[in-house]
Formats: sequence, structure tokens, C-alpha cells
Amino acid sequence: MLNNISTRWRFLFPVLILLIAAPLLLMRQQTTQHLDEIAKDAQKQAVALGRLLEVTDALMGEQVDASMRLLKERCLMLGTPSLIGAVEIAGRTVPNLMLGSNSQTNRFDLVDSVTGIAGGTATLFVRSGDDFVRVSTNIRKRDGSRALGTLLDPHGQAISAIRAGKPFRGVVDILDDPYLTRYEPIRSPDGEIIGVGYVGYKIDMQFLREAVENFRFLKSGFAAVVDQKNRVRFVSSHVSGRHVQDFLRSPPDDWTMATHRIPG
Repeated sequence: MLNNISTRWRFLFPVLILLIAAPLLLMRQQTTQHLDEIAKDAQKQAVALGRLLEVTDALMGEQVDASMRLLKERCLMLGTPSLIGAVEIAGRTVPNLMLGSNSQTNRFDLVDSVTGIAGGTATLFVRSGDDFVRVSTNIRKRDGSRALGTLLDPHGQAISAIRAGKPFRGVVDILDDPYLTRYEPIRSPDGEIIGVGYVGYKIDMQFLREAVENFRFLKSGFAAVVDQKNRVRFVSSHVSGRHVQDFLRSPPDDWTMATHRIPG
């Protein structure tokens, strides 16, 4: 009797193992396929967001270029750029930037006329040593006052281009807010860079923010848009920016990431 039972178990045990293993293998295969489909969908969504940003950049870029053309035309109407003497602005002593016979320090007719037509913001910087200081601007600080006497970011992309004698167009942070901008050198009659002209538009893409906030993959998957410094600009509403930055610093091994990089 015992031998008969033992023989049955020797036959049934492998069958039982197969009956248990088969659903597990099938479940694993289905899960893998499902995750692959989700990863492909996430990649498609990332590319779609990228295209949305690229279209926005192209449309706003045309506006930025048109605004810079207007600023340059208005500067030429006032006269030749030069530095004459020194002036005080926001506790700083800086060279006095002139356009023709008109000092531009603490004067806003020019920058306000440009933005009155083209929108956005406009600024004139004067070169002071290695720095470029805002002497005429309609960019506002948090308290609502004009950002006079503040500096062009000494470590940013824009100042690197200006020091090389080139214009710059791209996204930069101004007083911690992102702007799509254009900067061009202001030169004296002998070709020396004595200042900078700037125009820019604050980036507040509510439609993109809402699109990203509504993304969700499975239970905890998310979407995020980060800038070139890996700072989170937009993120799914069910996670925090801090969580995303921690995730990017050390992605878990059991997660799949879909990324799409956008130049500029």
C-alpha cells in the first residue's frame, strides 16, 4: 500500500509542480509584456511633450527675435552708444551708458516702449569691470520694484556668449524664474563691448504644466520635465519635486525610465 502511494506521488508531484509553475510563468510573461507596453507608451508621451516644447520654443523664439529687432531699432534712433562719466544705481557706481546724448541709467522710456509694442520684458545692461549691471529694465523683483542694479548671471550661458562677442538666445533663469531670452552686445564706435541689450518672455506654460500633472503610469509611475541643471519644472501631481530629484540622483533598479532630451 505504501509503495503504491509513493509511486502515485512520484508521478503526481512533477505534475503538481507544472500546474503551479505554469500560471506563475504565464503571469510573469504577461506582466513583462504589460510593462513593456507601458514603457513604450511612456516613451511616446515623452516624445509628445518634447514636440510640444519644441513648438512652443519656435513660436516664442520668433517673438523674441522680433522684440530684439525692435529694441535695436529704437536704440539706433536715439544715437551712438558710449560711456560718459559714472552714475549711482542701487548703491553701485557704474559707467554712465549713453545712447546719443541721452543717459539710459534710471530711464525707462526705451525699454517700456519696446515691451508696450512687443510684450515681454526688456533691459539695458552697462559693463562695469567684469560684470554687466541692469541700468534700465522692466523686469520686476518679488517686491514689484524694477530690478535695477542687479547683475547678469556671471556664471550663465548668456554672459559667456556676450564675452565672446556673440548674441545668445535660449532659456535662462532671471531672479529664479525661467525666461526665453535674447541678449546682444552693445558696442562703442571702436567695437568695444560696453553693454548688453536684452529681451525676454517669462515662461509660464500652464497648458504644459497641466498636461504633465495629469500623467500617471500604473500606481506610482510619474512624468517630469527637468531643465539642464536637473531642476524639476513640471511633475505629475501625485509626486513631489523633491521625490523626483531623489529618484533622478539614484534611480531604483526595479523601475524603467523613458526619457526624451530637447536641445536648449
